[in-house]
Amino acid sequence: MSTDVITCQHIVINVDIFLFGRLAFWYKLCQPVVTYSNPNYRIESPGRIRVTENTVAIWENAWERKINEGDKRKIRRLSAGTMKSIVINDPDECRVAWQKYWPAIGLFDLWPVRYCFHRFYARPLFFLLAVNRGAVRGFLPLCWNSDAENYVQFPGDTWQGKTWLEQNRLIAKTPEALDTLLQSVPGPLHLRYLNWSERMGEIDDVHPDETGYLFHPPRHGFRMDQFLGVFPGKSRKKLLGDIENVKALKLSFRFNHLADLETLFQLNLNAFKENSYFFDERFLRSFEMLAAFLWDAKMLRITTILIGGEIAAVDMGAIFNRSYTLLTGGTSPQFPGIAKVLNMHHLEWSCRQRFDTVDFLCGDFNWKQRFRLTPRPLYVLNRQPAALPSYVPQQFHDHSFAFA
Repeated sequence: MSTDVITCQHIVINVDIFLFGRLAFWYKLCQPVVTYSNPNYRIESPGRIRVTENTVAIWENAWERKINEGDKRKIRRLSAGTMKSIVINDPDECRVAWQKYWPAIGLFDLWPVRYCFHRFYARPLFFLLAVNRGAVRGFLPLCWNSDAENYVQFPGDTWQGKTWLEQNRLIAKTPEALDTLLQSVPGPLHLRYLNWSERMGEIDDVHPDETGYLFHPPRHGFRMDQFLGVFPGKSRKKLLGDIENVKALKLSFRFNHLADLETLFQLNLNAFKENSYFFDERFLRSFEMLAAFLWDAKMLRITTILIGGEIAAVDMGAIFNRSYTLLTGGTSPQFPGIAKVLNMHHLEWSCRQRFDTVDFLCGDFNWKQRFRLTPRPLYVLNRQPAALPSYVPQQFHDHSFAFA
């Protein structure tokens, strides 16, 4: 037996015992494991949790409190090799992952905004993380759309079979991370309204989607006269003339009158009927909850035009991060041209408020081009799996989850 020893902080360790301990350590390390610990996902205890197809494992939710096995956090190891993907189904953990890894740049990047739609569509959650050497390298938050039988961007709010929320993106630091995420989706994948990123150029399944439209007040020095200067003379004269004709009816504005939202929804339904967003009860309830959240957060902007004491038009918008987003609206057919007055007001007000951008979202409305708004191409990703899905999500029924 060897008598060589190693001294470390006054502890004498026999080499043979030391080697035996190292062998035990490496044997444990070689087991198929996934572990979680802190916001950087640093692996501190390899081999602590063994993951199989149906393992119930520990994940430290929000990295603030200890989670025990009774919390039933389900993890699936979906790929072998250095880069691994991890699925999160628990709504509380999904919230934490979203707030940690999804950048809050625009209005639709906020978890409470998306949750308003998840609350009523109740799509089963399927959030994916790509993890390499203990660090998160990619994030793909999905949910199962049982209507079309495919995976879509969280929260799975659909209108006429397509998701509605914009400002979606693919988050991956490396091509390998993106490939791992996409290969880990066990069914058809349909992602709409994607903002362009360099990673998307590496995917064959990405194609042009609809076009969004923006107004940038700083480009015109926050001055409407400079903005109107980009219009051809005849177009500018006609637009301003139409607006003055409506203003001659002695219209008036009022703002942030919550009761006007009911009129907005009804005007929209009257105009578009079954093609209205609000024809779907889930979408209507989602917007009502969204309005309540925006009101409490002091982000809501309701703009109403009245003519002769009667509501002629109502728009609902939101303000976040120096950007003004127009979400929806309704106009009365009794007052032709009223929409031009309302849209011009939004542009003028955003210049006075010195916003960075005004987002009029997508929609095949010719007025956006006539108003010389800046087009922003968005993209769609469609991908079919090589085999039938091996994972069938269970319906999510928890409607008690609140903002935090």
